[in-house]
Amino acid sequence: MGRTTATMPLRPTIYQMHRATAMIMLSSPPIPRGSRFVDAIHPVPVATTVKAASTKAMEAAFRSLLEFNPRTMDEIMGITNIYRRLGSPVELFLNWASVIAEGVTSNTHWALAFSDGMRAINAVLEFQLVPGDEVIVSKPLYGCTDNYFAGLAPRRGYTVKAVDLTDPQMILSALSPKTRIIYFETVTNPNLRVYDLETISRLAKGEDPNIMLVTDNTFPSPAGCNPLLHGADMVVHSMTKALGGFSQEMGGVAIVPKDKWMELFLHRKDTGGVIAPEQAHAVLTRGLPSLYTRFMGMQANAKAVAEYLDRSPYIASVSYPGVDNSPYSENARRLLTDWDGQFAPGFMIAFVPAGRDSRNRVGNARRMIDYIARHGEGVIKHAVSLGGVSSLIEMPFLGTHATVSNDDKIRWGVDKAMIRFSVGLAHSGDQIALLEDAIKYAYGA
Repeated sequence: MGRTTATMPLRPTIYQMHRATAMIMLSSPPIPRGSRFVDAIHPVPVATTVKAASTKAMEAAFRSLLEFNPRTMDEIMGITNIYRRLGSPVELFLNWASVIAEGVTSNTHWALAFSDGMRAINAVLEFQLVPGDEVIVSKPLYGCTDNYFAGLAPRRGYTVKAVDLTDPQMILSALSPKTRIIYFETVTNPNLRVYDLETISRLAKGEDPNIMLVTDNTFPSPAGCNPLLHGADMVVHSMTKALGGFSQEMGGVAIVPKDKWMELFLHRKDTGGVIAPEQAHAVLTRGLPSLYTRFMGMQANAKAVAEYLDRSPYIASVSYPGVDNSPYSENARRLLTDWDGQFAPGFMIAFVPAGRDSRNRVGNARRMIDYIARHGEGVIKHAVSLGGVSSLIEMPFLGTHATVSNDDKIRWGVDKAMIRFSVGLAHSGDQIALLEDAIKYAYGA
């Protein structure tokens, strides 16, 4: 008998694996052809400039950027970065991981990392807009995003229309031939509204298929929501939040259709905002590989905390997509799903303490947070930001949304006494015990 030749079994592609596995895979570089060993974790680039072996190599490097169309690991590795303001090898893998985290592939979409979330938001809007264009937004929005649309956008010649998209039909009354972008948050900051993204997309695209729907997906993170699978065209994140996960890195990212990526890249090349290599490295090798595990633990804690707050006679209202009385429950169950296809209400909660009037509610909220700030011992911290392993609590009216006008905050459902709570990984029992003590202190119970 002739000798048979053994064949290597075909392995699933990275797109066929669980996304949690893909995040870990991409945190480690492949072994280059001809090499026997390679560091198990990506190295951090330390130089601002890179030597080229020849004019041919330099020409190829620029051509690879201008003809960007990666599909495989080899093609990703073949993209040479020649100057750190253009990017770095570690950023390429971060961009690829960001695409997979959102449930799409590099055949249809690509990502671009930025120095922070606001830079990502600015870039993804401004590379598409010219003076005279119109943008429709639905509020509330993160305070700095709201400031951008209220102040900077009009100075750049853009017309901004604010529409309450809790009723998707309202989009039809706002559209005009000049509408270029519809922008909103998948889960709103700070009061956790969840819009019917699929209906909004269908109605808008029915009027004009060229309108771009841009969503900020920071609150749920890609572990709990994938807007590109529900009608959005582009997604932005603050990577400083859940994607980084440890309150130590800053970054932003935009995931866009592949045919739009080059224009966005050239915009960043000419206006700045590249993510620092060490920040990209931290998100790629620590934040994303732990994202799904962190998200699931934080969400489990948030469910327990939300149920406790919802039962408390000292809490007037709780905003959380997972509570039974949420007015956004139907939208949330369609839009918010994790990487296993399960309902994912997330780790963010907003609640308003009870009181006889607005002034009394604000006083109770302040006393609760002041107690936590003094006695929380790090179980819950009085701080802005969100999405990290530490629980963070604040009053948006006084903090993250302080620069938004009071009238606007009240119009869009941001109560003066509202408390925003990013639930972290401390044991839920310890967090609930601290909240209970804070409530007793605030109400003299």
